Amino acid sequence: MASLTAKRYSATIRRRRLFSSTASNGSAGPMLRRRARLFVRGRKLLFAQTGIMDETFDPDKGVSCRNPALMDDGTATQCGSTIDGILGSCLNGTSSAMTTTNITTDQDALLALRARITSQGPHQILLKNWSVSSPGNIPTEIFNISSLESIFFQNNSLSGSIPDNMCQHLQRLKWIELSGNKLNGQIPSSTHNCSQLQLLDLSSNYFTGFIPKKIGTLKALERLYLSWNSLEGEISKEMANLTMLKELDVGYNSITGAIPQEISKLRNLELLYLLVNNLTGFIPMQIFNLSQIRIFSLTRNKLSGNLPRMGFPNLEELYLAENNFWGPIPDSISNCSKLKIIEFAYNNFAGSIPNSFGDLRLLEILSLGANNLTSDYSSSSSELSWINSLANCKHLRILIVSENPLNGFLPNSIGNLSTSLQQLSAYNCHLRGSIPDEIGNLSSLIILSLFTNQLSGMPPITMKNLENLQGLDLHDNKLSKNSLDYLCVLQNLAEIYLGANQISGSIPACIEMLLL
Repeated sequence: MASLTAKRYSATIRRRRLFSSTASNGSAGPMLRRRARLFVRGRKLLFAQTGIMDETFDPDKGVSCRNPALMDDGTATQCGSTIDGILGSCLNGTSSAMTTTNITTDQDALLALRARITSQGPHQILLKNWSVSSPGNIPTEIFNISSLESIFFQNNSLSGSIPDNMCQHLQRLKWIELSGNKLNGQIPSSTHNCSQLQLLDLSSNYFTGFIPKKIGTLKALERLYLSWNSLEGEISKEMANLTMLKELDVGYNSITGAIPQEISKLRNLELLYLLVNNLTGFIPMQIFNLSQIRIFSLTRNKLSGNLPRMGFPNLEELYLAENNFWGPIPDSISNCSKLKIIEFAYNNFAGSIPNSFGDLRLLEILSLGANNLTSDYSSSSSELSWINSLANCKHLRILIVSENPLNGFLPNSIGNLSTSLQQLSAYNCHLRGSIPDEIGNLSSLIILSLFTNQLSGMPPITMKNLENLQGLDLHDNKLSKNSLDYLCVLQNLAEIYLGANQISGSIPACIEMLLL
């Protein structure tokens, strides 16, 4: 066998940065991610990816063709779900739900849409005589259907731009779902003419330019998704006029400027995604009083300042990672009693880690890495006392405090952490003393990362109880041990890194096979 002192041995553990983009999302992302659909006053065309689904639909779910009946040959007698049913019977007026006064215009518009379909889709029911003369674009004739209520064309690889006058004839339109396409150009400035609009989803496209200020006049709008585009400019104050808005997502763009204070007027707001932009300045204090908000994400911006006293009684997920926030984490974070996810990593937070985290009984993820957080120096023992309080968080799965100058000892109470804990990362924290035997109580642990500290003594034999452990990184400490045979019982261990310690003796064969 090779000698531990003669061979610097390691198996890498990849450092995981647990930031949501959708949450944990992920969150949570836009909620209405269903089939691509087009409703025409209760009639609808149904698309799945780039094909048409052969389904029959429930009128209570928004279909207009009532009492659908299919003949043996698959055609519909009354606006059924086959192509002939939708583009035949409905266009011929057999549905009692058709009330539009301009049937000819509607027919022309739907036939124009039919001409753009290029793929048969998963059910292989596209008729051979369909035209494919102008594939890939949304036909402008669609925007002349005055009775149109909903457009659902997501994930269809549609390209081109949306006409600037798209809402000129669509006063009844309530839902626009165009996400996951290849649409480009600017968001039409006339969007405000769709005055009944409740959902506007243009996410995951190639839109450029500014967010039109007149979107703020859409009084009925409840969900606005503009993420994953190339939008720029600032968030306008006019957004505050969207008093019915529940979900706002403009993440993954190039939005600049400050978060307008007026956003705090959106009292119905539940989801606020402003992540991965170039926002600067402070978070307006008033935003922390939005009582309905459940998910608040500002990850990866250029925001700064102290965190004020927090309200957020319904907040479940809070993402502030990768900004320039400073100062202490307020004890009032315990007011957010429903919090499940906290991601504050890669900021300049300072002071001690508050014991009030222990009041968050539903907490699942606590990520505080890469800040300037310290131990509670009022404690004479120099133990990390905040770990004691986290024993109350019975659902805690991930705890990351790495790259903070904690400068203390791991307490025995570390063994009282949640039995659901899967990741414990406290590397580069100036930790001293030994690894407590009680760490063996963390039976669900998958990743244990304590490298680049000043830990001494022997890795506890109780670590053999970590039967789910897959990654162990203790390198660059002052650990010593003559034998590590007890680690051989860890059948799931796949990566290990113990180099730059004072461990001597022979490498067990079970470990040597893991070494790089």
